[in-house]
Amino acid sequence: MSTPETEKTGPSLLKKAVAALILIIVVVVLAKVLLSFLAGILWLVIAVVVIGALLWALNTLL
Repeated sequence: MSTPETEKTGPSLLKKAVAALILIIVVVVLAKVLLSFLAGILWLVIAVVVIGALLWALNTLL
């Protein structure tokens, strides 16, 4: 038999705060990684467009 004094009610407030902090840190890191990935793709697209424009301009002038 368990009495109210010995029954565990769940994680303490400190454990919940640490868990929430870890979740926030993970979300921030994942957001930074995702934004960096998208920025890399954007720069690749920009580079391809610039090279295409350069080739078009050279072809038009020569």
